[in-house]
Amino acid sequence: SLDIAKSLEDAEEVELVSSLGFFMACNVSWADSSSKVAPFAHLCDGHFDVVMYRGRASRIEMIRFIMNLENGGHIDHPMLIYQKTRRFTLIPLLEDPQLFETIDIDGELHTFMTCRLTVIPSLWRLIVLKS
Repeated sequence: SLDIAKSLEDAEEVELVSSLGFFMACNVSWADSSSKVAPFAHLCDGHFDVVMYRGRASRIEMIRFIMNLENGGHIDHPMLIYQKTRRFTLIPLLEDPQLFETIDIDGELHTFMTCRLTVIPSLWRLIVLKS
């Protein structure tokens, strides 16, 4: 299970302790060309859109959920939590501390350890020059 502390505003912090079958934080609507994971996400709004499937699901239920990612239909699922936030912390709660879980970050597997992610608006400026 995961402990997810979500800060909705700088002064307000909400904590969710739950097993999650699916978790994704996005700053754009589409995770790839066929998965509209976070339909309300905007690149420049200064927020992560956090999408979580609360609890464990059977393989059939998870396949149905993932199939609905194509059109954003997963948003209506009763086990889904969709939250906009400026920052969040992921804390792995392992039953056996000797075991290591992995996490996929942008397509690469990493050892899952506590991590805090924060949106820093306007950190980079991109200038495109015409050639």
